Amino acid sequence: GILVLILALSPVFNTRRLQKSMDHLYAIGMQNDADLQFYDPNIERYDKMRVALSKDFVYAGASGCILPYSEIGWLYKSVRRSYGITVATQLVAGTVDGKMVVLAPQKASDDFIASVAQRVLMKNPNCLIGYSFDRNKLYRQRVKEYKATHRA
Repeated sequence: GILVLILALSPVFNTRRLQKSMDHLYAIGMQNDADLQFYDPNIERYDKMRVALSKDFVYAGASGCILPYSEIGWLYKSVRRSYGITVATQLVAGTVDGKMVVLAPQKASDDFIASVAQRVLMKNPNCLIGYSFDRNKLYRQRVKEYKATHRA
């Protein structure tokens, strides 16, 4: 099921992160939904970015993560430069528990980022979109509050 889906999105994937994603989805009772939605014919696939967007999940083949939209707290574009030359434009997601996940590792276009942001906002209107100092502070504050209320 899920292993095949990551293989379909990316020939090289992080098996440890995939296993953690699967374990987490199982723990919150969403693993079967993630598996079924991946095979839905209406899923939006961005093969060049190795990303798929279903009704409730983002499947990031490059990083091996499967994230429910409800767990994405921040979404922003990151531009990597070397000696002033842009070498990668990434789409990064910050989860509600403070983990940072690269959804698209390189060449993420503004149209792609806008379509992912729109999909995430439809399912999670509290998600922060875009990078700024104030959003970074607000995200860190929300993570702190989340961790305080969800201690194991």
